[in-house]
Amino acid sequence: MTASGSLAALHPHFIGLALSQGLADFDAAALKDARPRRLTQAVAAWLYETTDFDGVTFASRHGDDLQLWAIFERPGDPAVTPNIHDVIGEEPLQHDSREINKAR
Repeated sequence: MTASGSLAALHPHFIGLALSQGLADFDAAALKDARPRRLTQAVAAWLYETTDFDGVTFASRHGDDLQLWAIFERPGDPAVTPNIHDVIGEEPLQHDSREINKAR
């Protein structure tokens, strides 16, 4: 999402919203800013509705070395999408699980 080509393609569609949210521009910094959730939600919704992408990848605002993924679930998709490979298994998380407590 924050690659220069992606930003250039998205810019005309979202510069108005970015400016209305008090941001200086629609750029990588705007997409990594934690405050304007409306902007990132609008971009994700637009991509979901206007493309056949299976999801998007983007660098975390906590560091460009942290690669994050958003997988789009579409109507009719199976419980585990075939678009994700090398899935080891499913494990439900509970509010008191070790993984959740480590993330806090």
